[in-house]
Amino acid sequence: MSSIPGSPDGDRLTRKTLADQIADRLRLDILFGAIDPDERLTQESICQRFSTSRIPVRDAILRLTHEGLIENAGQGLRVIVPTAEDYSDMFVIEGHLHGIAAELVVKRATDEELEALAEINALMHAAIEEKDYERVAAANGRFHRHVNRLSKSRQLLRALRVNSPGIDNEYLVHHPERSQSAVKEHDDFLEAARKRDAEAAARILRNHVFSSADGLAYIAEARRTSTTAGALK
Repeated sequence: MSSIPGSPDGDRLTRKTLADQIADRLRLDILFGAIDPDERLTQESICQRFSTSRIPVRDAILRLTHEGLIENAGQGLRVIVPTAEDYSDMFVIEGHLHGIAAELVVKRATDEELEALAEINALMHAAIEEKDYERVAAANGRFHRHVNRLSKSRQLLRALRVNSPGIDNEYLVHHPERSQSAVKEHDDFLEAARKRDAEAAARILRNHVFSSADGLAYIAEARRTSTTAGALK
């Protein structure tokens, strides 16, 4: 089982609970197609991968089972490959939550806080110029997390934690071709926020998130085509 590009050597776990971190890593591997759908997973193999005990692995598996990404399959676990429609649904929900966040940022963030957000986006521009797409992706993730915090809504942050697939730090590593349009959309959002135009800011950020589904839907279609071709051989 291979990790997605950009993941740390050995999948060292340093933040959140162990179960959260294991679930996060496996979720990304599933969403970005790094785990073969025919690959047999077991609690033992996952324990070995993360050098940990069964309890956090069991909890992570339960979490991913509830999310519909893994199911029991006899003596092992089977990865459920998301369809293009699954990705679309996932990002429709997240996009609307980010739209709410954008409206709240316009209403609640100070001018100084918006400038701090712009500084993060400037880092993303610089990384794009240098074609350092891991830095681009990291800045993208930092930008979105900062937007969420500037909503100053504990309820919204809770909803995002539950519903977000958490791909902000990985997406542009896999889809660097989206970097220029993504940072431009950040610029447009910042311009609307500075003008205190909540409707425009919400629309821009909502559509920005919706567009992320396209790249993942491409992965889903490629995996479906590959599986179909393999079955026909």
